[in-house]
Amino acid sequence: MPRLILKGSHNFGVAIDTPNGLTIPVVKDVQKRSLVSIAQEIHRLSLLAKEGALKPHHFTGANFTVSNFGSIGGNVVSPTIVHSTAGIVAIGKIEDVPALVKDAEGVPRIETRRKATLSWSADHRVLDRATVARRARLVNAIWRR
Repeated sequence: MPRLILKGSHNFGVAIDTPNGLTIPVVKDVQKRSLVSIAQEIHRLSLLAKEGALKPHHFTGANFTVSNFGSIGGNVVSPTIVHSTAGIVAIGKIEDVPALVKDAEGVPRIETRRKATLSWSADHRVLDRATVARRARLVNAIWRR
């Protein structure tokens, strides 16, 4: 019978493209790390992955996955949830797009904005669609700042 295990740590699998294919090592305890620390750990794991030097413990404990397929030119995808994770977000390439904005007086004008499409999938036994939609909206609001 399936069971839900609540975890006290946030461990994110990070999809990394290597010469031997996609691999997903885990950044542990992201809730305790700074953004700089997370970036440094992703860089370290990426180097190990490309050298083929990851060990079994590098792959354990993920409860969410992040995939930056935009780094190889992808835009929109239907990401597949990795076993034992609650969900995945796949980040598409960042590109400049025209946007209609209004100035302080309400006069519209077109300006260039940066855009990336985030594709989300979740295990709906753990995360309902409304929760996923609210998280996507929150990420969008943060991106726009």
